[in-house]
Amino acid sequence: MAKDKKIGGVIFPLATPLNGQNDLDLEKAQDLIEWHIDNGVDGFYVEGSTGEGILQSVDEGCRYLGYVADVVDNRGLPIAQADTAEFERLPGAAS
Repeated sequence: MAKDKKIGGVIFPLATPLNGQNDLDLEKAQDLIEWHIDNGVDGFYVEGSTGEGILQSVDEGCRYLGYVADVVDNRGLPIAQADTAEFERLPGAAS
């Protein structure tokens, strides 16, 4: 993960793709991430302004953030949306 990377460039609000059972669709998530990186995106705002984050549990949010961080690796910056219920758990999810 890019721990010392500064925020800048294009930061994209990453949707949370779900399958027919409303579970995370990690294959589609990887496709989205790769496409956006290939097209110049510098970072991803995870579970933020797209709306579905409030419908997921803290565990689901942490799992998705960790997955995004793994896929992005050092090619971009994952940025976590956090509310007070998630604040203590999210920092460790992306490491």
